[in-house]
Amino acid sequence: MEEIFFFFKDIYCLILQLPIVLQFAVILTAVFVLVYAITFFKLVFINWKSDNMLHQKKVLNLLYLQKIKEIVYSSKNIDLEDVKLVFDNQKEFKKSHKLLITDTIIELVNNNEVYNEYNYNELLYFFDLKTFWEKRLLKGNVRTKLDGLSKIINLKLSISESVIISLVYDKNESLRKKARKAYIYLSKYDPFRFFNEDFDAEFTEWDKIQIHEILLKRSKEFTPNFAQWIKRTENIDLKCFFIYETAFYKQFENLPFLLTFLTQTTTPKVRKALVEAIGALQNNNIDDALISNYDFEPLVVQHSIINTIKETKPKLALEFLESAFYKSYDTSLKISIGKAIFNYDNTGKSLIKEMESKIDDNFQKLIFEHIKNPLIKN
Repeated sequence: MEEIFFFFKDIYCLILQLPIVLQFAVILTAVFVLVYAITFFKLVFINWKSDNMLHQKKVLNLLYLQKIKEIVYSSKNIDLEDVKLVFDNQKEFKKSHKLLITDTIIELVNNNEVYNEYNYNELLYFFDLKTFWEKRLLKGNVRTKLDGLSKIINLKLSISESVIISLVYDKNESLRKKARKAYIYLSKYDPFRFFNEDFDAEFTEWDKIQIHEILLKRSKEFTPNFAQWIKRTENIDLKCFFIYETAFYKQFENLPFLLTFLTQTTTPKVRKALVEAIGALQNNNIDDALISNYDFEPLVVQHSIINTIKETKPKLALEFLESAFYKSYDTSLKISIGKAIFNYDNTGKSLIKEMESKIDDNFQKLIFEHIKNPLIKN
């Protein structure tokens, strides 16, 4: 030990004898070498860990995959005692094994929606995955808790609400949001409580996608009336999300409310969402409320009205579209209107041909070429 100490002491003394520039260069080189060595060994460790996990997964698949498949996809119900017999009454499973078993089960049920739910729940109970993931939520770091919430949703575990409640007001935004999304899926008593609180300070496109997916998983049990939050929420993006979901779940009873709200709100983003939702719920009809203020709407809302008409093809909209085409000075909007007319099968195509025959301006002719070409997207 003393020899090592004196060795480093000698090096230190040698460095002190060097000019200041060389001292700085030696120290900088030593730091770079140290960082490189740490990074190298870290990469080696990560690679080893990854290879080890893959090896474990292969071994576990050989041991358990076929047995899990037989139980999950069996047409007859298999009780817990019979599940134990299938796995030779094995009682203990390592943490790494439970992590891999979790992924295996999720892959199976995601790839095949038809499976025996009774057997599936008995299998979860046998591997004690409920307790395992609850503990990781309570004691893990942020990353572990985020992963745990995802796994719990994908496994469709019925865990204690008290475990989730401890996370829904966490200081970490990602964890807080994830917990609130999980709460929507897992809570049996008040799953939508956070919609009354504008869900969170910020509501992103990714939040919309994830909550929509969670609502789809719950929809067989219960779908809320989204209109109750449209006026109440202050967050514009969340308001638009509720409007979208109202149309997606075909809540026709909310159509009068949406039409009334369209006359009350002036926010372009909300008006755009309302136009699209009303168009979807009215199908092949068009309400005067959608087109009465068309000339005074912002461009983004006008585009939305035209796209809604294009998709739903209301019976009495051609006259409106023709009028809107001649009034428009925006080239992109003009093309959108033209394509909406052209989309009306033979009637629309004949009208476009008639309108085109009345022009002699080269630029206008180019617009009609865009309208008639299905390969050109506006």
